[in-house]
Amino acid sequence: MKKLIFFGLASMLLMPVTAPAQERDGLTKEFTQCMQDVDLGAMKNSQWLSCYQLEYKRQDKFLNLEYQKLKAKLPPTQHTALLAGQKAWLGYRDAWCQFQGGLDVAPTPQINGVACLVDLTAEQVKKLRESF
Repeated sequence: MKKLIFFGLASMLLMPVTAPAQERDGLTKEFTQCMQDVDLGAMKNSQWLSCYQLEYKRQDKFLNLEYQKLKAKLPPTQHTALLAGQKAWLGYRDAWCQFQGGLDVAPTPQINGVACLVDLTAEQVKKLRESF
C-alpha cells in the first residue's frame, strides 16, 4: 500500500512537467518527440533537462526572429520603445525563472528553471506573432 501511495504522489508531482508540456501551444515537434522518448526508468531527469535545454535554444531563436519581424513593421520612432519593452520582458522572465529554478520541488530545481524559460519564451513568441 505504501508503494502505491508513493507512486501516485510521485506521478502527480511529475505531471506538470511531462504531460502538459506536450500539449501546450508553441512548443516544437522536436520537443514533443524528445519528451516522448524519455526512458522513465533510467536517468529521466537528465533526459528531461536535455529536452528542455534544446527547446529553450529553439524558442530563443524564434523569439529573436519575431522581435526582428516586429521591428521591421514598426516605424523607426517606435524602435526605442520596442527595445525597452523587450529588455523589461527579458528581465521579468529571467527573474521569475530564477525563482522557479530555486524551488526545491519535483522533478528538480534545474529542470523547473529551464521549463519556465521554455514556457514563458514560447508564450512571448506567440504574443509577438499575434501582435500584427
